[in-house]
Amino acid sequence: MLRVDAERLNRIFCCELMSIGLSISDSTILVSNLIETSLSGIDTHGIRLLPTYISEFKQGGANISPVFRFENELLSSAILDADGANGVIAGNAATDKAIEMARKTGIGMVLTKNSNHFGAASSFTKQAANQRLIAISLSNSDALVALEGGTRPFLGTNPIAMTVPGLGDDCFELDFATSQISYSKVKYYLQNGIDLPQNWCVDENGSDSSTSQLYAALKALGGYKGQGIGLMVQVLTSVMSGMPYDHQLTHLYTPPFDKPRQISHWIICFNPEIFIRYEEFQSRVSELISEARINTPSVILPGDKEKASREERLANGIPIDDKDYDWVNELINKYE
Repeated sequence: MLRVDAERLNRIFCCELMSIGLSISDSTILVSNLIETSLSGIDTHGIRLLPTYISEFKQGGANISPVFRFENELLSSAILDADGANGVIAGNAATDKAIEMARKTGIGMVLTKNSNHFGAASSFTKQAANQRLIAISLSNSDALVALEGGTRPFLGTNPIAMTVPGLGDDCFELDFATSQISYSKVKYYLQNGIDLPQNWCVDENGSDSSTSQLYAALKALGGYKGQGIGLMVQVLTSVMSGMPYDHQLTHLYTPPFDKPRQISHWIICFNPEIFIRYEEFQSRVSELISEARINTPSVILPGDKEKASREERLANGIPIDDKDYDWVNELINKYE
């Protein structure tokens, strides 16, 4: 399998985005986000998304030169009208605003509307954690998940992420979809004719589907409780922003890519120092992590896999699988 150095990919991808009209700043924000996500091993939301994002830019689904407008702005909250921007770029702007408010008042919340797919939710919580803040981010998405007892997609995979800074490399870094499994993994099984494990999906009759070709919808994470979390995400995003619900959204990978998808995101940042001295907070987070490992050193805590992946891929390069090889190689040849 081909592996490519992260800095090399960064240069090439930025050149491609600037060639289609993106600013240096927006190109850097988007590419850095995707590469960092791939370094962390979250391949479904990393550089693999670039061709889809480029199609959105070229066909009008994502605004190449958006004008961001903050509305209903109070001391600790605001709404960002993203003007049809790429969701990663919009999410970055929303997070910067939430960080700014949290530094002034202790808490900052930004609801983003009129946006597109925003990549990995943890990208934005890590952005805030690097500024000594706790952050939670979430987004609605196109319907892929059936309600408990249902047979058709109604909820998106509606991700939730939270990052809490500790001492040094210690941090609590949670990022999960509210579906039992990601659509990307089911898509892989479909492409390779592999049967699905039980409890991942349902067929058109609402029964467990173990045959990838017959699945009708994903199952919610944790069944009835998980669907409640997915609905909660919708309330905090599309309901409050006035944007379409999950089942009204177009699919990320389904052309044409000529209209913004009107997705909503929500980010909250808060300063732990409104409750506790920051150094003591960091120490206690690290202490909690250490105590979790005392009796079971091999325990996997949120963020462990991502840290290990990042270390390995910084040393050996980001792996490029067969289905991404052609377009990555084409860009390498174009710009080198």
